[in-house]
Amino acid sequence: MADLLMPPFKKVKQEEPEEFGVKLNDLPELPFEKILGYLSLEDRIKSRAVSRRWCNVIDSFKPTSLGYSDRPKGFIRGNRRWITGAFAQSFINSPRFASFFQTFGHSILTKLKQLRLFKLDLSEENTRASFVQVLASFGQLEELGLFDVGCSSELDAGLQLNLPMLKSVWLEGLYGIQKWTLDAPRLQKVKHWTWSKVELVHNEPVEKRIIGHLDAMEVKKMKNLRVFYRGLWPIITQKYSTLLSTLEQLEEIYLIYEGDIEEIFEQKKRYGRSNLKIFFLDLELNSRDDPAIAIGALDISKEEYLPYLAEHSSRLAEEIPCRNELQYSAINGALELEIDLLNRFTDLTWMAVSEPIKDVDRFLNLLKNLTNFSALNFGRFGQPQELFDRLPDHCPIQSLEIENAPEDLDFVFKLKSLIHLNLSFSIEIEFVQNVLEDLPFLKRFNFQYLTENFSIEIDHSKQFHVWFGKEKLKCFSGANAVVVVQWIIENVQE
Repeated sequence: MADLLMPPFKKVKQEEPEEFGVKLNDLPELPFEKILGYLSLEDRIKSRAVSRRWCNVIDSFKPTSLGYSDRPKGFIRGNRRWITGAFAQSFINSPRFASFFQTFGHSILTKLKQLRLFKLDLSEENTRASFVQVLASFGQLEELGLFDVGCSSELDAGLQLNLPMLKSVWLEGLYGIQKWTLDAPRLQKVKHWTWSKVELVHNEPVEKRIIGHLDAMEVKKMKNLRVFYRGLWPIITQKYSTLLSTLEQLEEIYLIYEGDIEEIFEQKKRYGRSNLKIFFLDLELNSRDDPAIAIGALDISKEEYLPYLAEHSSRLAEEIPCRNELQYSAINGALELEIDLLNRFTDLTWMAVSEPIKDVDRFLNLLKNLTNFSALNFGRFGQPQELFDRLPDHCPIQSLEIENAPEDLDFVFKLKSLIHLNLSFSIEIEFVQNVLEDLPFLKRFNFQYLTENFSIEIDHSKQFHVWFGKEKLKCFSGANAVVVVQWIIENVQE
């Protein structure tokens, strides 16, 4: 454990407590991030958490944002940037959900305000009980995100979460639990992107809702709703024929289906809602036959799309969800205008580059200022080596695809957040080994070696699954990168 020694703190003379039958000074000093990695050693962690030197760490490190999963970081869906900013800096993965929060919930996590939980399996009854109890213990929690959380089998009994200070919740990919009840009297914003039924005990405070699937009657209970985003499905006339009669505070409504426009304008006239702003996709409409409706025929990847938005920028929505892909060829205007426009696309994560980049500075500055980007695809045209060399300093890429080989691939090892790597050209076998050893969150690696195509997937237990062409050939349990590479060399030679 010598390589994990912590820089010494200023010594404080005090009695050394004894916890769990262990002398605390006999335990190794570990950096904070290492202690979390050793969470399975429960006694050691609890002992260190109350030791005389750890008092300084606990007092000084109190994050307000935390991302947590019972799966490794690399197994959180890579095409959506759920882990960003402070969440990426304070991300913990451990199979011991209850143990982690019970250990640190009353010390370093007492000031927690934002929490995102990913890929939690709540199939066990005691795990569900701990889950509810842990969330209820965060007295200052204001923002909560639940992603891919649920039970492997259908659970008729629902779950109720009590969060008195919660102001914003983002729910996506909930499964197996038929009904979630959320008791949050201060809740103002809801993003609901799941088939599971979510019932709010207090509907009145909600002012903004971005919706994927929702029963119409729940919307009608939100007396103070001011902004309403509707996603995935059209508004069904029979259910929503009196929608605006009950939402008296509604100021803005966002539609994504052209068929809903006529219905909402009819209700606007019927109920005398002259101040209601109606948006279709990304632009505010002035009438039911507004020429801006033509935007529905455009795609964000088309070259004329962003210039069209820029031409009507005064009518542009402040937040544009549900768009996640972009062609670089579509953004050829002024850089400042591009950044202002594209940052409004809150789900935009993926960019395809199908032409040579002529202005490297411009391209990298664009990436640096677009906070949601996590995936890049470089097509068949070659790109300047300078672009690749400087890429790690401008964008925390999680997914990278390259079709035309750069002169030097050393920049890849600086992309420490990389989850997916796809190289459509032949590479040296030493590079394969280095990738497997040096990229800690890598989940899938596709490449060519000599004339053969390979795909390697690394699962949560660090097993290597190797595909040779389209056929799965080998699973390596407990092996390392050297063994995998040697197997590849032997099979190609055969």
